Amino acid sequence: MRWCLLDEIHRQAHAIDKLVVEYPIAVATNGHRARAEIFDQLKSQFTQARIVELTSIAQRS
Repeated sequence: MRWCLLDEIHRQAHAIDKLVVEYPIAVATNGHRARAEIFDQLKSQFTQARIVELTSIAQRS
């Protein structure tokens, strides 16, 4: 299979989608404390404002 830039973009997008799903689950199941690993990944992908927004959404669940 030939490497394609779109394949790499898809992998990155999939990883971000997975992270956005995993974070609220971690917040909801771990007493509103996400695992440090997930939070570090969030910080590498999103601004602080977006992380606050994701946290707010997760806490409403």
